[in-house]
Amino acid sequence: MRYPKIQSIWKRDPENKMVIIPGSYSLEEISSVKKWVVQEKVDGTNIRIRLSPDKEPEFYGRNDDSDIPSFVHERLRELFPEYMRSEPTWLFAEAYGPKIQANGALYADHIELCVFDKVINGIWTDPDELSSWTCEFMAANIAPIIGEYTLDEVVELIQTKPTSIIATYDCPMEGFVLKTNPVLFRDNGEPLYCKIKVKDYEKLSARQYY
Repeated sequence: MRYPKIQSIWKRDPENKMVIIPGSYSLEEISSVKKWVVQEKVDGTNIRIRLSPDKEPEFYGRNDDSDIPSFVHERLRELFPEYMRSEPTWLFAEAYGPKIQANGALYADHIELCVFDKVINGIWTDPDELSSWTCEFMAANIAPIIGEYTLDEVVELIQTKPTSIIATYDCPMEGFVLKTNPVLFRDNGEPLYCKIKVKDYEKLSARQYY
């Protein structure tokens, strides 16, 4: 199962894809949501984990042909030695730590994993259920839920350049993933999620300055 691409809240300038256009929604459905559950977006490498009742855990990158670094794969084996479930489950997670992205060493001293979504028997988990879910005997973390906000409040908050909640050391947060609770779905069957990054507004400010 592949994780759907999460669109930015705003459309991007066709002449400069790095610059957002505030007020111009990338998806029409975004404007209909009054309150969003805001989850920290961790800057790592995307991992998909397939748990089955009769198989050992299977690990994948974002795509089926994506390679998982050997040091990350070794850590996944430690976290999921022979973890079994009675129901088919997909966990979607971010591996983070040293050697992963520019701020990896600030996130953790060693490779860690945070789960940001879960699908059981084809059913998506609501954010409140995920945030209270314990990875049982696994040592994986859950992507932090920052709170529930209106879109205007989200925009205001991201421009304060918040510090990461999950990081071990002082580390800037990459951004937010916005979800609905319960999960709402688009016409194409994908969950209605969107995202915003700190650098989106930094680039916008730099363009307006010049």
